[in-house]
Amino acid sequence: MKLLSIPQFKVKKFFASARQYIISGPLLWIAITQFFIIQAITARAASSYSYTQDSISRLGVTQCTYLRHDYFCSPLHGLINSSFIVLGSATIVCALLFYVRFRNNLMNRMAFVFMGFAGAGAIIVGLYPENISAATHLLGSFLAFSGSAVAILLLAVTLDHTPRTLRSFGILCGLVALIAIAALYTSIVPLKYYGIVERGIDEPEIIWIIIFGTYYTLHDYKRFFETLRIRQKYLAYRLKRVSH
Repeated sequence: MKLLSIPQFKVKKFFASARQYIISGPLLWIAITQFFIIQAITARAASSYSYTQDSISRLGVTQCTYLRHDYFCSPLHGLINSSFIVLGSATIVCALLFYVRFRNNLMNRMAFVFMGFAGAGAIIVGLYPENISAATHLLGSFLAFSGSAVAILLLAVTLDHTPRTLRSFGILCGLVALIAIAALYTSIVPLKYYGIVERGIDEPEIIWIIIFGTYYTLHDYKRFFETLRIRQKYLAYRLKRVSH
């Protein structure tokens, strides 16, 4: 009985673990990809939108207005705001999945808590465009930017099994993002460079998260199929014992 119970416990544990985490990487990757695509589509449809001067969430403004002496209108504002909500929701789900997986120390747990804050911030940005509630929108964007930066920094420092190159890149992304956030929210940055600086926060974070998600997706797929092979061997072992 002991010979049977030990492998059975291990196989069930490994199989449940792989099945739980195998969706986290693809989910995050898909959520980020749709955000990039929808952002480009919305920006193309908007009038007088500048990548260097305007924030990303400017595309979510629900009313046409005059901006920098030009008439600005984003007819697909509902699309980009929905994209923010999808991105934030997926980030929270992935944060919960990764939290369960990497909860071996306090720093890891805190990293995914901050990632959850970032997801909540993205949802707030989508629900409250800047022309609807400027203060709430600003809070959401701050949570999204700072939550991601702190989460990446903590993960890069604490995840020992992550490749050193990815960890070093994460530390760089986190530090650059935090410096850019400080410059952005203290009004040091001239308005004509606002869009560039905001993307200086956003783009490195997204690139790191894509690489991080891809790395652990490939790792989990490998683990998943290895677990299937173990399960098949175990079932064959049980059938052999029963037949004898």
